[in-house]
Amino acid sequence: MHLVMGLGPIGGNIGAHLAELGQAVYGYDFNQDRIREWSDENKSPAGNDLAAVDWSSVDSVHIAVRLADQVSSVFEALKDHTERPLTVFVHTTLAPADARRIFASAPESWRAFEAPVSGGPQGARHGSMTIFLAGPAPTDAEGRLLADISGRVFRMQSYGQPALVKLLNNALATYNLAATARMLTLAAEH
Repeated sequence: MHLVMGLGPIGGNIGAHLAELGQAVYGYDFNQDRIREWSDENKSPAGNDLAAVDWSSVDSVHIAVRLADQVSSVFEALKDHTERPLTVFVHTTLAPADARRIFASAPESWRAFEAPVSGGPQGARHGSMTIFLAGPAPTDAEGRLLADISGRVFRMQSYGQPALVKLLNNALATYNLAATARMLTLAAEH
C-alpha cells in the first residue's frame, strides 16, 4: 500500500493516479472535506489518524505538504508509527538547506528520497510529471513506482540538489513566460 500524506493538488493526484493503476492507496490529510472527497472519488480509504494505518502493509510514503516545517512534523509523526523500515518520498519543494537538514534527521532504516516534482497537478494525475531525485539508488520496486508516477526522473547526488534544480527550473520558466509576454506585447504594438 502507498500512504499519501497531503491530499492537495500534488499528493491527491499522485494518490489518484496510483489508485487508477489498481494499486492500494491510503490518503492522509487534516482537512475532513478533502479526505471525504478524495476517498469518494478514488474509492480508496483516507483519514487523519496514523494509528488507523496498517503499517505492515505500507510499501511507500509520499509526502506532499506545503512547508518545510510540515515535512519535519510528518517525519516526526512517521517515526512514532513505524515498526519497520520505510521508503519515503518527499515531493515538497524545499529550500536546499531545509532539505539537507530534514533528510539528515531521517532514521537510518528509512530509504528517504528528496523528490520534488514539476508538471503540476495534471502531471501528477497522469503520471507524466518530472521528478528531481536524491537519495539511495532506487531498488527495482522503487524504480517501477517512480516510472508509474512520472514521465522523467533526473537523479542527483545529494540532498538539497533536487530543490535547487526545481527552484532554478521555476525561475527559468518564469523568465521565459515574462519574455514571451513582452515579445507578444511588442508584436501587438507593431
